[in-house]
Amino acid sequence: MLMAKKNPYKFSIGFSSKNPAHRKVAGILNEMETGLADFIATAVLQYLGDSDGKAVPGVNMESLQPLISAMVRKEVEKALNEQAPVPVETEREVLDLSEDVTVSLDENVKRGITNAMEAFRRL
Repeated sequence: MLMAKKNPYKFSIGFSSKNPAHRKVAGILNEMETGLADFIATAVLQYLGDSDGKAVPGVNMESLQPLISAMVRKEVEKALNEQAPVPVETEREVLDLSEDVTVSLDENVKRGITNAMEAFRRL
């Protein structure tokens, strides 16, 4: 049976020096000068999905922007790479230019071809 604590709002936490995550968190918490209880409360609520949307004390949200952008970019690239390319079908008109086929051109097309050939010769 658990005994009642004298003060339910005070805790002692022991981190394992053998666990890399514990060492990292202990380092972060030891660097904080103030707001430790607020930081831990916000972190726990964020973790449990019960956050009120407030910013985490002691964290500069602007400094997280490059990290967030890189993570989003990586996920988008991953999603695009996993997608199968969609073949694009284009309808092509094939013009048979063999000698036995007669192509009828109207006067405007003939004049355009002649003008283009004359311009090419002047170059």
